[in-house]
Amino acid sequence: MAGAEQNDFEAQLPPIVGRIRAIWRDERFIFIFPDDQELAYTRKELDSIYTTLHEHRAWLAGASFSIIPTPDRGMQFRISGEAAVQLLAQLRELRHQQGIPDPPDNPWFTDQKESEE
Repeated sequence: MAGAEQNDFEAQLPPIVGRIRAIWRDERFIFIFPDDQELAYTRKELDSIYTTLHEHRAWLAGASFSIIPTPDRGMQFRISGEAAVQLLAQLRELRHQQGIPDPPDNPWFTDQKESEE
């Protein structure tokens, strides 16, 4: 039965996309997907995504997937943990080029990470 429940849960998740390339263009963060489709995020739209990835960075590589919302929050897509690490690195570089600092570390996540070490 657990297998059937697992399959039902998986069916409800958004699709996994390949690696995403992130660029800065026209005052927006642009995600370019393997099929060349693009999503454009304003800084405000991207801040919560970046902050979440940044806070979970210690666990991203081992994660099965990360769920990312579209700019309008109407849909979502999944990326692998490895793709999430790469996306975070690209976004960090783009943000630093724009003079946007990393968010402060959330004490809850910092305490969790330290307790695991």
